[in-house]
Amino acid sequence: MKKVVFILVLILFAGTISLVNAQDIITKKDGTEISAKVTEVNATDIKYKMYGEESGPIYTLPKSQIFMIVYQGGIKEMFNTPETPVQTPQTPPQGPITVVGGVSQPNGYVPQSNVPSAYKKGYVGISFGPSFLTKQENIDAGVQVSIVNFGYLFNSHVGITSSIITTSYDISNISVGISGFMAGPLFSFAATPSQKVEFDIRPAIGYARGAVDGESTDETGFALGLGGSVRWNCWNRVSFSGNLDYYNMTIKNDTYKTNMSSVGVTIGVNFRF
Repeated sequence: MKKVVFILVLILFAGTISLVNAQDIITKKDGTEISAKVTEVNATDIKYKMYGEESGPIYTLPKSQIFMIVYQGGIKEMFNTPETPVQTPQTPPQGPITVVGGVSQPNGYVPQSNVPSAYKKGYVGISFGPSFLTKQENIDAGVQVSIVNFGYLFNSHVGITSSIITTSYDISNISVGISGFMAGPLFSFAATPSQKVEFDIRPAIGYARGAVDGESTDETGFALGLGGSVRWNCWNRVSFSGNLDYYNMTIKNDTYKTNMSSVGVTIGVNFRF
């Protein structure tokens, strides 16, 4: 019985060692360790994928931040002597290799240009859903359509956004619609490290115009808006979004002035670029 237990312990220990050795360990100079699969080492930085996410995005880390890499085969590479550049191959030397374009690459290596990344700077799309007037009573919910939703990030968190919106309500058997152009800053925050899910905050100002029974009127005015979105980047070029938007529009002409506030709950689809 003791022999059986001893053999099981050895098998478990060997399996654990094999799992540990199947990954590259990147140790940064601040002591942080990253379990990764290193795909490229060049003169100034390294490129890697998170361990266990072989189909995920490729990350880049400057060599100046790295203390050491322990590759899956146990080979250590030190980066703590910047005055003596270390000559390293473009890909880790462990494991079987495949010759691609005359250059040796480890099996399973995919060039970065062919790897889909969750991060994109911009998107453009459409959305639709119900809209509710907040100041008028006894009015059924209307419809809100955003013909164009546009966003572009200058960095990972800040950018610009714009949209062309239209809403329609049935008031005393009369169809009343408001259309407008809105623009403002875009604040975006990734909910996951892979940036598959992002949260957006969209304050905006713009210009509104009214319509009655489908006929455009001379009523025009100023509009304020505040919106929030959850974007799911399900594919490299396509994302779906859930949106919550508040609009306050003042419509006026020579004889009267009216203020309309609405809340729209919409879903949308976006092309990412």
